[in-house]
Amino acid sequence: MNMLTHSVDGLILTDSEGMVLLINPAVKRVTHIPPKMLLGNRLGDLVHQGVGSDSAIVRALETEKSCTIRLTTLGTREVLSSACPIKNQNGKITGVVCNLRSISELNQWGFGNLQKPEKPSESGLVVSSHAMTNVVELARRVAETESSILIQGETGVGKDVLARFIYDTSKRPGPFIKVNCAAVPGSLFESEFFGYEGGAFTGAIQTGKSGFVERADKGVLFLDEIGELPLEFQSKLLDVLDSHEVVRVGGKSPRKIDVRVIAATNKNLAHCVQSGHFREDLYYRIAVIPIHIPPLREREEDILGLLARFVNDLNIKYGVRKYFDPHLVQFLCGYTWPGNVRELRNVIDRLFLMVDSNVVTIKSLDKIGNDLKKSEVPSSSMKNKNKTLREIIEQYELEIIRQAIENAGTYREAALSLGISLSTLNRKVRQIQYLKRLIQDTASE
Repeated sequence: MNMLTHSVDGLILTDSEGMVLLINPAVKRVTHIPPKMLLGNRLGDLVHQGVGSDSAIVRALETEKSCTIRLTTLGTREVLSSACPIKNQNGKITGVVCNLRSISELNQWGFGNLQKPEKPSESGLVVSSHAMTNVVELARRVAETESSILIQGETGVGKDVLARFIYDTSKRPGPFIKVNCAAVPGSLFESEFFGYEGGAFTGAIQTGKSGFVERADKGVLFLDEIGELPLEFQSKLLDVLDSHEVVRVGGKSPRKIDVRVIAATNKNLAHCVQSGHFREDLYYRIAVIPIHIPPLREREEDILGLLARFVNDLNIKYGVRKYFDPHLVQFLCGYTWPGNVRELRNVIDRLFLMVDSNVVTIKSLDKIGNDLKKSEVPSSSMKNKNKTLREIIEQYELEIIRQAIENAGTYREAALSLGISLSTLNRKVRQIQYLKRLIQDTASE
């Protein structure tokens, strides 16, 4: 519920006939449509009434495929709408989930001119949480400057993705050159970074070769894992960045360069400076604008969007139509992902490659050699490591229902928000009450 409530995207859930069962608060902000006009009504009827010029949900139900369209709501609001059918194990559509974004906000965030981008974007950013919205907004603002940027965050949070976004949003015409500082051998540092002239050393190409810095001229030099750069090479890199000149190995004449530096690390470089493992002058040279990307466990609202992006990309890549069971989605959204976005993508990739069924369920995790840590699921009722995966999911489901009842005014509203029938909710409530009595009886013994 918290994920739906705080998402900056409008989210709509309908049944198999396009009747709206659930919306989040952002729908009103994005579309300007009052919630009472949506809830309990069919999207097809609303289109005929002129509430919207079109409906991605209606198209998804008609074609049984995901779709993304541009539409206008109430004749004034331009909206980007993406709808995805939800299917059961028999392939029958049970509902549709729809994501809504304001075109004007997309333009404001630097995603405008979608039809004719100045440079093809490879960033693949998925932003729903407030935390990442703030990060992207800062990145968008500083992209137009020439200042050096230091991106910090845990391994796997997407530092390289943000660096690519900054480059795509900027106006620099040159290339994006990525360098993994931890992978460059010490003996080859100067020749790889600064290039060399022909015949500079044994085995050198006779025509010479440009280095990373020179190839990034007029563009961006992305120094990934800069915290791993050996101390003895840091001063050489600083000299080149400060002078805006590079001299190839074996050469004499300096070559002018115009390079913007974006660096990234999972280390606390300020602490590395204090411990003497990183040069203070280089630190201040690259950290003019520091940006911290929070771990995925602190921005759980982004998990659903990332999951949808990865599933859609893989369906296109492999030419299949696989869908994730809602229970599996619920479990994945509740996991804390210590490996961050990289771990999430790894799990989704394995599910696609190792599960034959078009419907991927919670049981599919066992087929891929599931190594997700049960103790990482954030619920006080799921800390018993001796419980089975099914027991954990059942308890997680009860926790979601309990929260829905607390947030809703009535059982009927809670059932509507969860997309289940009132009878199903009553049965679950009796189960919750039974568990409470069982806990109380155990405590009194």
